[in-house]
Amino acid sequence: EEGRRLVAMDQPLTLAFLPYRPFTKQLASLAHQQHKEIMLHAPMANTRNIGLGPGGLTPDMDEQTLAVTLRRALQSIPYVSGVNNHMGSRFTRDLAGMRTVMAELKERGLFFLDSVTSRDSVGAKTAKEAGVAYATRDVFIDHKDDEAFVHKQLERLEAKARKHGSAIAIGHPRDITLRGLKTWLPKVQAAGFELVGASRLLHRPAPSPTHLSGTSG
Repeated sequence: EEGRRLVAMDQPLTLAFLPYRPFTKQLASLAHQQHKEIMLHAPMANTRNIGLGPGGLTPDMDEQTLAVTLRRALQSIPYVSGVNNHMGSRFTRDLAGMRTVMAELKERGLFFLDSVTSRDSVGAKTAKEAGVAYATRDVFIDHKDDEAFVHKQLERLEAKARKHGSAIAIGHPRDITLRGLKTWLPKVQAAGFELVGASRLLHRPAPSPTHLSGTSG
């Protein structure tokens, strides 16, 4: 129900879907029709050993298993244009694993949004190396299930956007979050803020220069 309510919102929210869930294809197709961007919400290993479910990525996978697991998860979601991490406090610190992820995203022309579940995430570093467009989360809206907290986080988001010119927030499809957004989104639009999909706020790394060597004679 919350997913349908998000899809139905007028604003250009970017929606992230876990792979292989019962209503993912249907909701992603509806969201695309409503001109919303679609991401894979890729389950990644965390430091608390919380189960990942199907499509989970872990540092102990070999390169091929990791690449195939991600590829299949991407193929399970229609109209996908980017990836962000679900959990991942352990995986996003793993240089080798994240490099494999970025190689797959580069090949498919997809972006990466780092949810920043670890301060030591190498998401931005590995995206830059691979030439993958990326962004990082500024504010978590609802990691406390409390209405006053959600309201405070939305105010923080607004302040960050004023200060830096833009800001990215991540939230969950919870009733408390949807109610907060329904009130807040029209208010900030009326105040002159432009609401955009994640792809409008990406850093686009310059391609690495090609080094040529040769002799002249």
